[in-house]
Amino acid sequence: MNPDGKCRTCGDPIRWVIVAATGSRMPMNPSAIATGNVWVERWDDGIPRVAIASKDNPVPAHAVLLYTSHFATCKDAALHRRK
Repeated sequence: MNPDGKCRTCGDPIRWVIVAATGSRMPMNPSAIATGNVWVERWDDGIPRVAIASKDNPVPAHAVLLYTSHFATCKDAALHRRK
């Protein structure tokens, strides 16, 4: 997956994705990581639709590549939180 932008505060590369369950846009770190909790469920018009692991939605066995939300790793994440 290639990054398609950069975080406007920390400058790290990000990939914009859509959370399949909510339809919300989310910045995702573009590199796969073994401890990730985000996976691509499907592609719609070149845009990844992702799922996020939770207690009720564990990572499926077929999810080979896992990613993380950029909010989880951005040193400036607090600046992007809504008040």
